[in-house]
Amino acid sequence: MTAPCVSSDAISHALALGHHELALEWADQRSCLGWRHILYFQSSFSQVAAVDPELAEKLTALASELFDSPPQPSVVDSSTEAKLNVRHATCAAYWKGAVSKARKLPGLGRFLAPTTFTEIQSAVDGLGGPVVYFNLNRFSCDALCVIPKADEVVHIPLPCLSIEVLEANSPRSAPIRRPYVGFPQVLEHLWDWVVKPVLDGLAITSNSAEKLPRIWWCPSGLLEMFPLHAAGLYQDGNGDNIMNYVVSSYIPSSDLISHVTRDQKTPKPKPRFLTVANPTGCGLPGTDVELETIRKHLTNAGPITELTRASATPDAVKQELQTATWAHFACHGVQVEVEDINGPGPTSCLFLANYTRLTLLEISKLKLPQAQLAFLSACDTAQERPACTGESVHIAAGMLVAGFRSVIGTMWKISDEYAPELADLFYQKMFEGVHAHGQVPDYRRSAYALHDAVKALRQRGVDFKVWVPFLHYGA
Repeated sequence: MTAPCVSSDAISHALALGHHELALEWADQRSCLGWRHILYFQSSFSQVAAVDPELAEKLTALASELFDSPPQPSVVDSSTEAKLNVRHATCAAYWKGAVSKARKLPGLGRFLAPTTFTEIQSAVDGLGGPVVYFNLNRFSCDALCVIPKADEVVHIPLPCLSIEVLEANSPRSAPIRRPYVGFPQVLEHLWDWVVKPVLDGLAITSNSAEKLPRIWWCPSGLLEMFPLHAAGLYQDGNGDNIMNYVVSSYIPSSDLISHVTRDQKTPKPKPRFLTVANPTGCGLPGTDVELETIRKHLTNAGPITELTRASATPDAVKQELQTATWAHFACHGVQVEVEDINGPGPTSCLFLANYTRLTLLEISKLKLPQAQLAFLSACDTAQERPACTGESVHIAAGMLVAGFRSVIGTMWKISDEYAPELADLFYQKMFEGVHAHGQVPDYRRSAYALHDAVKALRQRGVDFKVWVPFLHYGA
């Protein structure tokens, strides 16, 4: 039995015994282990430094070593590989000892410890809307909902859902990516079996108010492959759907919730915009139109740096990201099934000038404290993979880890024809009323802006493949 199966079974049993908070803690702890450790390694360890500066320096050095020198795959000669892996194992042992020592300091008994319900609740309070975790296994399928300022977990059983049902309707086993055959039925099943029961359990009703409430999805297992944000009854053209009730976002774990909601009370920096588009030979003629569309909206909002064609090199992009608050990428993206981030094999990336690559590893190593919004108008930037369920190993999550608070990503391939139009609608909503009133554009409007832009395209009757892939991650 695999580790995910064991954790899912344990969560299911905890729910059966009425231990909802414990079940939630386990659901959160199993998510995004890789990203969690990267966030740990990038910490400033200021709490430790206040008590034991020497230990904080040691933790910083060990974290840097572990992050920059991960275990090596078999791509070098065996003796070199063995030495590197022995060094990594030794460093990891020292790290474990240093963390144990830090936990003995006053007030640091839970330093880098697994999150508790109280800590998860505090993180969710920073978002301002419910976060919905899921647990799927052979015994039952359930939703676990954390509501801001509430003191208990809302448990919502999903009796119509099963692993077998998801396998039968999975984007990996049904021809719904291209040409999206049977896609309306999949969205209908998501609505009936998953989304509508959750909305009912949270007492969220169809809302004609000007501003819909927000909700954050934290799916697990096979459910990660499905577009919860698009669930609904579309076959007759007038059926109910999720967009009538809430504005959807995704967030992989409570650690990333805390990361994207950090420093909310500090003044927002002056906006600086970066656009990366139409690298040489990319075969995406729509990116020229997209760049012109973006320029129209950003011209009076702040300084704009444009990197196009030969100037859009990975080094140039990484350099400009250090000062940009918003970034828009219009290029090719690729998501691989099995990540080889340390070797010469395939890795998820954004293709830039002359097919050079800005890789997922490079993105995750960036430290961008001023970053606010990234729009990834590229294919597969938020695509989950069966080999990495529960880990969110994709470019959108990497952008969150790097420092961006909000990220627009894509679950699958997107249309070069319609991408400029969606970008136009998105930025139109982002800057609505901003220029007239001299306001600073707010990245926290991005989930609503995407919701409205997608809804506008859908109401025009464009194909599912145009609007379903786009989704919002983060705050």
